[in-house]
Amino acid sequence: MIVLTADEYQPAASMFPDVRLRHYPFDDSPDPQPRDLMTAWTAAEAVARDMRRGRRVLVSCRMGRNRSGLVAALALHLVTGESGAAVLALVRERRVDDVGVHALSNRAFQRFLRTLPAA
Repeated sequence: MIVLTADEYQPAASMFPDVRLRHYPFDDSPDPQPRDLMTAWTAAEAVARDMRRGRRVLVSCRMGRNRSGLVAALALHLVTGESGAAVLALVRERRVDDVGVHALSNRAFQRFLRTLPAA
């Protein structure tokens, strides 16, 4: 499955004929609306379902940092039961670009993740 989270990049499913394509576009502004966080959560639930079934999932956004990082962190939280702070740290540790910029630099997304307790 491919999960597309960027409003500005939502190609047609026909571009990926052998892959399930899911559209969950949401904003990554410094002040996200509750609907944006709910969309991210819904996308993460779909990713977590596929992860539990042993399927491969690609989560994409425009830069591969904030929206995809949030969905990945939320999916890890759902699958592992780890706290939001723990999955935030893991995603930031594992996703650093060539110039040293970490994923999930959006402070609002960081605050949201830190509110999630371990299961």
